Amino acid sequence: ALVDGELPERITPHVATLLDEAPLSLIVAAVEEVASKTQLAPKLLWKHLIAWARALQSPRGVWA
Repeated sequence: ALVDGELPERITPHVATLLDEAPLSLIVAAVEEVASKTQLAPKLLWKHLIAWARALQSPRGVWA
């Protein structure tokens, strides 16, 4: 999902919780790992995460 930016409905609640509550260090590590394994720019993956956070109305200030 992170690679193509499409958030499947079945994992939406899990991603919302991750975006709201996971330590930022864990999210950073996940982005770095996915970028490394897929050869995608981390900037694109961050774009997907930020779009999801906004769509899911995450209260976490880092996504603003």
